[in-house]
Amino acid sequence: MRIESALSRHNHFNAFHWIDAMLAGKAKRSQRILKQLSAEGVEGVILLRTLQKELNTLMTYQKELKSKSLQQVFDQYRVWNNKRPLYTAALNRHSMQSLYQIWSELAEIEIIAKTDYDTPVWPRLTQVTLSLSQTGALPFTQA
Repeated sequence: MRIESALSRHNHFNAFHWIDAMLAGKAKRSQRILKQLSAEGVEGVILLRTLQKELNTLMTYQKELKSKSLQQVFDQYRVWNNKRPLYTAALNRHSMQSLYQIWSELAEIEIIAKTDYDTPVWPRLTQVTLSLSQTGALPFTQA
């Protein structure tokens, strides 16, 4: 038990670690990070807003790719070199349609989080985590 608590203290994650794991396509890691963020009491709405920003960025890049190369898009938006492989992986996995599907699910989760305090958002955030981490958007189930 002491080893477990010591490891837990050293594995401190934040929303940006979660986002990076999803962009990289690391489903298990992103789920583990989300679980820890939940256990630490991070507000689901904060994670939603952070993910909405990243999805908006991905959708913008996906739209730009219709007329430009990936390198041109990254240069135009001044994407950091260490972030380029993450965005490349996510853009290769997801079409505009699957990104929009994830965006729609996030909007539903946000409404629930802000209006129905008795319904936990974590199961649906886990589903979104899987969807963004894997190829294509998974069909969402209504909670």
